[in-house]
Amino acid sequence: MSESKKIEDEGRWGGKRSNQSGRPKMPEEFKRTQLTTTIAQETKHWLLGQPEGVGRTIDMMVVKAKSKE
Repeated sequence: MSESKKIEDEGRWGGKRSNQSGRPKMPEEFKRTQLTTTIAQETKHWLLGQPEGVGRTIDMMVVKAKSKE
């Protein structure tokens, strides 16, 4: 491969482009993490039926429980 062809290819492939600033870092209170658990079928059906989704429903339940402490 010629040197000019190699330089041309490097300009088009890989690396950050000048117009890509990247994503800003997320604040700690908004970061999410994966959770795997085993629950009763009845609980799963109830969680899946919630309009906010499983993760947000669990988050709301934790916030409510912490507020009672």
